[in-house]
Amino acid sequence: MVDFCSGKNPIKHSINYAQSFETLCIEANFLPFYDTLVLDPRLEPLRRDERFKPILEKFREDFVDIMRVLDQVRSRGELPSYFEAPFADLLKKLQIKL
Repeated sequence: MVDFCSGKNPIKHSINYAQSFETLCIEANFLPFYDTLVLDPRLEPLRRDERFKPILEKFREDFVDIMRVLDQVRSRGELPSYFEAPFADLLKKLQIKL
């Protein structure tokens, strides 16, 4: 099992980490959100790996779908006001235009 919270970086120690990323996540009962994959500095080596790009793109597609739903909730005035700024900031950081 991979411990993503201990501060240990399994990516540094495995050249094939990108290939086995999904399997490791399932074994650890951990499916990261796209924002974690993109913004967590510990995952930079993984993001640079060409083998990981299709996986990252799939996570992005799913994440954008979720953000669209939240945007609809926001446009109806149903998103709590304390989520407005963090929601906008996250979209900006991830360069997502809805």
